[in-house]
Amino acid sequence: MFVTAGSDKIVRLWNAADRRVVWTNNRLASVIQAAAFHPDGGCVAIGFKKGGWMLLNSSTGDVILVRKSEPPEKISEIQFSPDGSHVALGCHDNDVYIYELQNGGTSVSLKARCKGHTSSVSHLDWSKDGEKLQSTSRDYELLFWDPLQGEQITQTESMRNTEWDTQNCVLGYTVIGIWPDGADGTDVNSVDRSNGKQLLATGDDFGNVNLYRYPCISDKAEPRILQGHSAHVMNVRFLSDDTRLISVGGRDASTMQWKVVKSA
Repeated sequence: MFVTAGSDKIVRLWNAADRRVVWTNNRLASVIQAAAFHPDGGCVAIGFKKGGWMLLNSSTGDVILVRKSEPPEKISEIQFSPDGSHVALGCHDNDVYIYELQNGGTSVSLKARCKGHTSSVSHLDWSKDGEKLQSTSRDYELLFWDPLQGEQITQTESMRNTEWDTQNCVLGYTVIGIWPDGADGTDVNSVDRSNGKQLLATGDDFGNVNLYRYPCISDKAEPRILQGHSAHVMNVRFLSDDTRLISVGGRDASTMQWKVVKSA
């Protein structure tokens, strides 16, 4: 299963195997900018262009929780902590908001607000133990946090051996090789590491989906280029079982599935 959402203000849950829509929620009042599944698959968090966010039931698409005015600006990224107890939202006011889920997700409280970026937050990753967070911004900063305290970790050498639950940040040692010579900092829109930690996928401004071996630490890394989109590729994500890669286009408004085939 995977979710798509966008400028049409509609959320759709798809069955990847059957390539059909399971449910549609077209009752939302704002353009959608970000979405993320809870680790147990029970709900989906949705972030809006005008600020605010909500939780939807994954089985039905019904609304569980709504936060209309907080965070106050466009939500660019959402990530649940590995244990599902907290959710981080990257916002265009340059901050990362950390919420604690309560009563099975029917209520939340603002746990912390991470301040330090000088531009809007673009990507987020939690550490495997849920005790650290990394974030990137539109001005190409990579910052580290104690998310539950809202404090920036400035001793970056202490983060060297951190095991990250995901790799969605486009900056970092393990993704150095995704940036070719002469690349503009805006050329790579999205990155995702397979759950088996063997593959790394990116979506770029040239309409390409690029597949690398993970970690991608060579500046001469050569990707397998997957072509099909006619415009910018805005997001890429592996399914939870790594059998497929989903890519979402921008102006071409298309969603594509790529079957992951293991080499002999």
